[in-house]
Order: sequence, then structure tokens, then C-alpha cells
Amino acid sequence: MRLLIIWILDISIKTLEILKGLGLTIIAAIHDISLAMKFCDEVVLINGGEVVEVGNPKDIIDEKVLKNIFKINAKIIKTEEKNSDRLYKFLLLGG
Repeated sequence: MRLLIIWILDISIKTLEILKGLGLTIIAAIHDISLAMKFCDEVVLINGGEVVEVGNPKDIIDEKVLKNIFKINAKIIKTEEKNSDRLYKFLLLGG
């Protein structure tokens, strides 16, 4: 099962890289927060069927949004890894 998950993530990243390079407006439902922060120029955050935030994900996704919308108590860490597929990692916190 682990190999399948890695393969799906790899395909997702390659697909998003291709789409980003097309220079077109793409509308997609992305539930992976770190991929949205890496590839999206603008996101719409929806909670309970209501739009709660619209904007650049690097500007609007913060620890408060993670806690209130995604119900995740985490710290956002920007990575500096050159070969990383993700620009942001999330450190889960207790409580």
C-alpha cells in the first residue's frame, strides 16, 4: 500500500507541474494543503459549504486556518530543501 501512495503522490506532483507550466487558469479541488501552497496562485477555502477565505495560499493559510477549518493543530514550516516536492511541512502539535 505504501508504494501505491508514493506513486499516486508522484503522479499528482508531475501533473500539477505540467498544469502550472501551461499558463492557463485551472480550477481543481486539491485537498493536500502543502501541494496547494506550492502550486496554486489562488485558493478558495470552503468550510461547511461556505466560502471562508479567498487568496494566495501563502498569504491566507496559517496556523489559525489549519486549526479552525482543517481541525489540525500544527505549525507551518517552510522548507529550504532544493529537491523537495513540498515547500511547506506541517509539524503536528499535541492538544
